[in-house]
Amino acid sequence: MGSDGGVTELPDLSLLSHAEKDVLIRALWEALQVSERRNEELTIRLAAAERRIEELEAQLNGPAKLPDNSSLPPTRR
Repeated sequence: MGSDGGVTELPDLSLLSHAEKDVLIRALWEALQVSERRNEELTIRLAAAERRIEELEAQLNGPAKLPDNSSLPPTRR
């Protein structure tokens, strides 16, 4: 197993007992569940980031700030 507790290399399955294989299957199943939950979280965060990027790009592509359309007073422009 790796430093994070994950399996870094598949053991020689022919050397494992039935019970050891059960332990390995359970560990791999649990790791898969954690990975799937993390993937779902990252997918949600990525979608939110993409929406925010689109919003910011729309602002950048909007009309230039001119004295007629700026909300800042002339001394702050």
